[in-house]
Amino acid sequence: MQNHIVKSFDEEIEHLKSEIITMAKACSSQLEKSVIALHRMDKDLAAKVVKDDRKINDFQREIEDNAVRYLAKRQPMAIDLRYLLSAMKISYELERVGDNAENIAAAVRSMAETISSEAIDSIVDMAGICKIMLHDLIDAFSELDTDKSIAVWKRDTDINARFLQVKSLVVQEAQANGGCFLHDGYQLIHMARCCERVGDHLKNIAEDIHYIATGDPDIRQAMNS
Repeated sequence: MQNHIVKSFDEEIEHLKSEIITMAKACSSQLEKSVIALHRMDKDLAAKVVKDDRKINDFQREIEDNAVRYLAKRQPMAIDLRYLLSAMKISYELERVGDNAENIAAAVRSMAETISSEAIDSIVDMAGICKIMLHDLIDAFSELDTDKSIAVWKRDTDINARFLQVKSLVVQEAQANGGCFLHDGYQLIHMARCCERVGDHLKNIAEDIHYIATGDPDIRQAMNS
């Protein structure tokens, strides 16, 4: 983005950028901890993830408040207007990422500590892909890099495919183990669905970044051009 005549506006934009990046990193940490808790069946860590979700909510409120204040104060146009409006949207999407990490952790707390399932490794892999996508989105947002945002947008199909694999694994294991697996099997599908939703929210962020940089809300046109 170009520097502004009013230096304080540059400082406000940089502050907002820093807040969003900090929030994104906090969401990544929450997601990582939630699946570590799943892999280890660590109920204490899962409880911490649930408790720490309020910090993500606080980030969103702070970003929205600042963006609204800057909009009223600066009455920006063009890319500056897109940046401030999209910052609010991105903070919402990140808050939903945090909610899904919390939901995974809450599900861990309700499961049997002795569960063994191939689906757990698949869910951990799904979350790992989401973490890479989020890391790449941080770079894309920092640089307003449309190529990186498009690459992240495309990776969501991988998350969707893995979600279907988890559902298939859980069904097979439920058939093999009977009723004793039903509750934990349902929780595993729920956690995989949470990862799938995280992918959707990250895809939306990729679209927001593309919109900031180009003014075009339809990222698909860029992929077809």
